[in-house]
Amino acid sequence: MLSIVKLDDVKGNPAAKVELPQFKVGDPIALRFRIERQNNGRTEELRVDGRFRVTAVGYDAVDSPRRQLLSVEAIGRSPTWVSIKNRQEGHRRLSPATFPRTPI
Repeated sequence: MLSIVKLDDVKGNPAAKVELPQFKVGDPIALRFRIERQNNGRTEELRVDGRFRVTAVGYDAVDSPRRQLLSVEAIGRSPTWVSIKNRQEGHRRLSPATFPRTPI
């Protein structure tokens, strides 16, 4: 079932669409994903990797595929937004130099 996971204890309360089974309030859940955003001209990344507890469950039945709305909070340290500095795009790899053979 398509679920929208909202992280309550993270600044800005970000949300992500994830395919998850049905959950009840209080169930533990393990999540792992990344979210990027632009904030005041710099790129920030939120790395979600750990265990969370479901604090609220709702359903969105307006759309044809029913969606589950989950609010979760971290068990332990909550994830934080981290600025990405000196992001490396993909280095261009050059082929080794080859020279034509000269007849002797």
